[in-house]
Amino acid sequence: MAEILVLGDGVPEREAKNMLWRRELHQEGSGRHYVLPAKVGMNTVLVDSLGQFGGIEAVLYTRIRRNIPRISASKLARLAIGSVKKSPRGQDGMMYLKMSKASGIRTPLSDLYEESILAHTGALNLDEALLRLRGGQP
Repeated sequence: MAEILVLGDGVPEREAKNMLWRRELHQEGSGRHYVLPAKVGMNTVLVDSLGQFGGIEAVLYTRIRRNIPRISASKLARLAIGSVKKSPRGQDGMMYLKMSKASGIRTPLSDLYEESILAHTGALNLDEALLRLRGGQP
């Protein structure tokens, strides 16, 4: 999910990169530092920077190499459904889709992805699908 965080002048770009990288890895507070990897693998998180973008001195963003071969809406739906029980609450693929939709983010597969989730779960909407997958727990 995309978010824009504006940091004050007192935060060095190096520390901002560390913070962004740790956030992407769900390791906030770990104190780990981002190091540009010598080799980029399937799930490598890269932190890049745009200078002077939209009136902001430096804009940092993450890039992750595609990690799902032969992607399809049905495959995304199966992965999202499976992630509901495996992931911390709110960090599963279905919540990601739901939050993306709420933010107005659409991809070429978004609608088919949602339709596939609903077909697999027999639900009328994503909230109902999540409720069913969580065994009735909101």
